[in-house]
Amino acid sequence: MQRRVTSPRRDQSRLRAVSLATDGFVSERNARDPGVPQRVFLPASIGEAVDGHGGSLTNHEIGAVVTETVRSHAIPPDRRDLPTLLLTPIVWPLAAHLWLRLLAAAVALSIGLALVRQFTPLRGRIDWFARRCTGYLRLRGR
Repeated sequence: MQRRVTSPRRDQSRLRAVSLATDGFVSERNARDPGVPQRVFLPASIGEAVDGHGGSLTNHEIGAVVTETVRSHAIPPDRRDLPTLLLTPIVWPLAAHLWLRLLAAAVALSIGLALVRQFTPLRGRIDWFARRCTGYLRLRGR
């Protein structure tokens, strides 16, 4: 399905895909918007790389681009450095494939764990582990 190009109102500026190349939720295919500039950045830290989508909220380069766009009501010039411009087209698809594989592995593991819990005497140990995980997450405020 082709997306059609829509132009913004006169008082609007549209900047699409201000994200990290390691974002597992917004892939290159999902972020494509014809006629709208994209800014994809490399993560500045290991935490941003692992966090992916959430790392966009802590990345200073992304914050600067968004702030400048909002303040000036115009798309700022592309100030990404050469390594970022060269590596993001390579890293973005690889990261998307990695996140999809991790998601598929998590789903398969969950189904396998549910089956093992249902049909084996390991139910008590699995429930104990689940309670420990729940306690850990509650300690972290989640």
